[in-house]
Amino acid sequence: MNALDSNLQRKTAVEQVKLLFRHGHTALAGSFACLGLAYYLLKNYVSAPSLFAWSGGMLAIYLVRVFFTARFQRLSARGAITHWQRWKSGYLLGSAAAGTVWGMGTLILPDVVAIEAGFALLIGGMSASSATVHSAVRGGSEVFMLPAMLMMTAYLAGKDGEIYRLMALMMVVHTLVLLCTARRVHDAVRENIRYGLEKDELSESLRHEIELRARDAETIRRSEEELRTILNNMQDVFFREDLEGNLIRLSPSVTSLLGYRPEELLGRKTEELYVDPSIRKDIAVELKQNGGAVFGYRKALKHKNGDMVWVSTNAHYCKDPAGNVVGVEGTARDVTDNKRLEDEMWRLANFDSLTGLPNRRLFYDRLRVAVAQAKRHGKRGALMFVDLDGFKAINDDFGHAAGDAYLCETARRLEGVLRRSDTVARIGGDEFTIIFSEVDSNGHIAGVVDKIQAALAPPMRLHDESRSIAASIGVTVFPDEGDTADELLRAADDKMYAAKTETGGARRR
Repeated sequence: MNALDSNLQRKTAVEQVKLLFRHGHTALAGSFACLGLAYYLLKNYVSAPSLFAWSGGMLAIYLVRVFFTARFQRLSARGAITHWQRWKSGYLLGSAAAGTVWGMGTLILPDVVAIEAGFALLIGGMSASSATVHSAVRGGSEVFMLPAMLMMTAYLAGKDGEIYRLMALMMVVHTLVLLCTARRVHDAVRENIRYGLEKDELSESLRHEIELRARDAETIRRSEEELRTILNNMQDVFFREDLEGNLIRLSPSVTSLLGYRPEELLGRKTEELYVDPSIRKDIAVELKQNGGAVFGYRKALKHKNGDMVWVSTNAHYCKDPAGNVVGVEGTARDVTDNKRLEDEMWRLANFDSLTGLPNRRLFYDRLRVAVAQAKRHGKRGALMFVDLDGFKAINDDFGHAAGDAYLCETARRLEGVLRRSDTVARIGGDEFTIIFSEVDSNGHIAGVVDKIQAALAPPMRLHDESRSIAASIGVTVFPDEGDTADELLRAADDKMYAAKTETGGARRR
């Protein structure tokens, strides 16, 4: 390397150090502002001793840096600066100390996602500024950025919850972008100084580097905006409640889900939003039984307008640094449309589309349950098989629409004489079954049959004609006459058929 190149490199290094201290006041002013913002952000959530210790340490570092920056500028103005490398090392040491203490702020962060997100944005913004202001010398921005960003990333990555993992990932991406930017900005500054000292004719190249720096700054701005958008515009609703069930944090998306602004719900009991308030106790049991986390738990909430909204919830315990449970947090997603579709599919699979009564499938399920309960409790139940007499003539004389009306009226009358604990089902055509979960005696059964016949007896109008509803009924008792659904249904059918044959289709008790 010749003497000319060596001298040029030395002059370039000196100009880089001058540029570093020239921007010192701007960087320190911004740092003081950020420190004040951090103090305001944390003062209501962090104990005074911890906050004073952290902010006091940070303030001491910045005061020392202000003193040395002012001294450098005074000496530089008189041309009395020597030992340029020492000044550079001292400046970098101060930046590294500041970045480390900022990162140590994670040690006092409260378990409040908005505060954590705000602190992360604050560190990300300062690191972004460092990528340009401190990049006059190699490593000038990295010594501040890396301890601050990595400690913040490690803190977020160590928290439970999808939102924290997402924030940690964004911090990693942000750090990588800033590292690339810092390197490019440093190279640009160094080369611009070199070109300025070497030739004034290189101004065009200097403008190009300035434009490159502007594009890098825009990349940083967009990265920060993307992170802010993700945190503030989640489609799912983020919530946090304390141990008493009071809502203490909600994402803005709650307005789309329930119609309330977040501030309208903060401080209210979570159970006030449940259609069934006992659900909160069920969730507490699920959390305890599943290691402090639940996934896909469905519950019905009340919309502000009175509608019912079904949500699927993922939730987990919130813990303090000592590992004590201090609340519950999670996300809720609207699944109302899915729930309605599932309910409709279940209804179509289990209920008769004409009469609205349980169909054969649901009838079998309920009969099996009734038989099992009767055997378990040593009680007796009854199954009735009801077959309409002369139904074919109704269809032939009046048409199928009248036949449908005839069946619907039969179903209505049968339901009218039964207890809430009993089940009437249409299992096909003009065949109905009735499950009595508990009967006292044969006399009780006979009385019920009489009530059914009496309810069916009044005639109904069909095309200006009166037609009575006649039926043949077979009754079997469980578990005396069978302990399976098929056995009981077959026995009741046989008795119904015997009754129909005996009376020629007339009503039969």
